[in-house]
Amino acid sequence: ASEVRIDVVSMESGDVAWTVDGPGVDDNPTWAPDSARLAFTSERDGEPTVFVAAAGGGEQRVCTGWLPRWVR
Repeated sequence: ASEVRIDVVSMESGDVAWTVDGPGVDDNPTWAPDSARLAFTSERDGEPTVFVAAAGGGEQRVCTGWLPRWVR
């Protein structure tokens, strides 16, 4: 099984600021309009699922039965 992660890179320094990294493929990142959260799809549970992470890392929540307004 392959793994693909999302690196969030600082525009100023070019350094990786934080990473979305789970088992499987994490892709299709989409920022919230206020840049406070990042929605992305992941196959870490075997099926493509939408997750939301707080900017800067932290908890990654599964969006079960709902999608963030900015993703629709």
